[in-house]
Amino acid sequence: MTSANKVYQKQGRTGMEGMTRGELAKRTSLSMATIRYYEDSGILPVPGRVANGYRIYSEDYLVKIPADKE
Repeated sequence: MTSANKVYQKQGRTGMEGMTRGELAKRTSLSMATIRYYEDSGILPVPGRVANGYRIYSEDYLVKIPADKE
């Protein structure tokens, strides 16, 4: 179980789908700053936030990451 899921369970949100920015960063081998840059530049759409303020990224974001990650 990821730390974000533990947070959601503490808040009673066990049915959360998606991933946090940190989880997306780990799965794509990008830094959180790079993901933030992609959002600010319009390369990635900015995801909505859930009640606790976390941005939640769907699996679709994994295919939206530019192929050239250098």
